[in-house]
Amino acid sequence: MPIPMPKRLNPFECRVLDTVRRRELLRSGASVLVAFSGGPDSSALLRALVALRPEMDLTVCAAHVVHGLHDHAEAHAEHCRVVARELAVALRVREVDVRGRAARERLSVEHAAREERYAALADLRAATESRYIATGHSCDDRAETVVVNLLRGTGAEGLVGVPPVRGHIVRPLIERSRTEILEYLDERGMPWVA
Repeated sequence: MPIPMPKRLNPFECRVLDTVRRRELLRSGASVLVAFSGGPDSSALLRALVALRPEMDLTVCAAHVVHGLHDHAEAHAEHCRVVARELAVALRVREVDVRGRAARERLSVEHAAREERYAALADLRAATESRYIATGHSCDDRAETVVVNLLRGTGAEGLVGVPPVRGHIVRPLIERSRTEILEYLDERGMPWVA
């Protein structure tokens, strides 16, 4: 029997809550650190988890990782600061040295950025005493990962794509599409950066 959804939540938030409950992504009363780039996926994730705070007694904070790879990095960080203030969410900003890591370890810049980002998020999870790190991966990301894995000649394990849970990392938007995410942001009048 489905659990009734609160009337104060909009349909997108109700679907996120359903995913969180069904997949047991977040425990009531837990603290969650949202990986907040300022893009559409992470913006929708942060806004939805803020809406779910009363339903799940969540403590929500956010983390923005500055990779320093484009000219708009500081503007994106400032955008995240403004949005976090408007949502009454504590924000931690961490700068990382992607190019240095790429050179030291002979990694692609993309791979070094991912490694640095997840290392920074793990540090910030510990610093904020958060139980979870929530990322904005959607079902579109999941499908894209499967296709890339198939092209690389992956085995059966590569057909899973992006999992809903990996260690402390949870993905509450994993069943939501990019179209739904953009419609939600538009409906809520929430700005995001490209």
